[in-house]
Amino acid sequence: MKITKRQLKRIIKEEKQKLLREAYPIGGDSPSPSWKAFEDAAWAVAAEFIDAGMESDGVEGAMLDSVSSIIAEMDSEELDYEAGFKR
Repeated sequence: MKITKRQLKRIIKEEKQKLLREAYPIGGDSPSPSWKAFEDAAWAVAAEFIDAGMESDGVEGAMLDSVSSIIAEMDSEELDYEAGFKR
């Protein structure tokens, strides 16, 4: 099957948008303020642990465990979206 340059450009554009949505799930083609704040906080915490002598794979594992625990806790609680997340 042959495709035109126009079709190829459209396909590439659509796939790029899909990848951007996966990378930045809140906001599309650029990070939302919430996502940026999360990345900044994660960067700061990781840097602090690495500076303290923790191996990078240990930092990654600890951070993944923390995020997994937070999500599991959120899944088990009833969230009140009007008042914000319970903690």
